[in-house]
Amino acid sequence: MKIIVLLALLALAGMGVIRFAPIDPARVHTASRASEPGDVSTSTRFVATRQITTTGEGILTATDRMIRATPRTQVLAGDVAEGRISYVTRSAVIGFPDYITIEALEGDDGTLFVVRSRARFAGYDWGVNKARVEGWLAQLGPLVVTPS
Repeated sequence: MKIIVLLALLALAGMGVIRFAPIDPARVHTASRASEPGDVSTSTRFVATRQITTTGEGILTATDRMIRATPRTQVLAGDVAEGRISYVTRSAVIGFPDYITIEALEGDDGTLFVVRSRARFAGYDWGVNKARVEGWLAQLGPLVVTPS
């Protein structure tokens, strides 16, 4: 019985560390190195880069509205005027944080829209970040051009 209680206390302590670990916005709110449309996926992150059919301000405004409506999500840093916004979204039960950064990059060939979603803890995100980003891109519809 003591072992069960000890294991339960350790689990609660671990959940507390995950839920209340400090977030350094400066480490999250960084510039993208994307230079062309496409997707990059790893076990803990998903990055989508798209050409857009609107202005950088237009795509950021539309996406910011969607992301703010996502449950358990809050802004960490940035705004539309800066051209980059970073957020944290937490899982429902334990509160695992995922970091999301959206950015409009002006270039010679037009504007690239970059969405980066990545897990802070764990070595695998079960496809949550990719599904989240692809859902938002689908909602943006004709504002983004899917690479062929």
